[in-house]
Amino acid sequence: MSRFRYNVLADMNTTTMVDLVFLILIMYMIAAPAMQSGIEVQLPKAQAREVDVESGIVISMTSDGKIFVGDLEIQPGKIEDALTRIRQAGRERPVFIRADQNLAYGRVLDVIAHVKTAGIYNVGLVTDRG
Repeated sequence: MSRFRYNVLADMNTTTMVDLVFLILIMYMIAAPAMQSGIEVQLPKAQAREVDVESGIVISMTSDGKIFVGDLEIQPGKIEDALTRIRQAGRERPVFIRADQNLAYGRVLDVIAHVKTAGIYNVGLVTDRG
């Protein structure tokens, strides 16, 4: 009787794992723009440089007058309180206002005044590239 000696092959097949990682990457690249903000706002068009809005606090204003800080709807008189709490909880961040192009100019200025009253002076207006 002869004895055969078998060598153990300890290699891992990583092809399927790499395929899975690329699939997840592609899904993220497709889904990431849709996750920007769930609040529907028609931004005015302007020639401006691109800024990373996610680095700051985003205030969205819809055409029907609703105001959102992040994704949370807030009453106009409570903007200062919300921003003060956010400011005290973390580092100093700029505020970006996404206002619908059909919204009255005075309403946008009113929100900017509330932001400045809360002690935040770095305020930007978000537009679409046009």
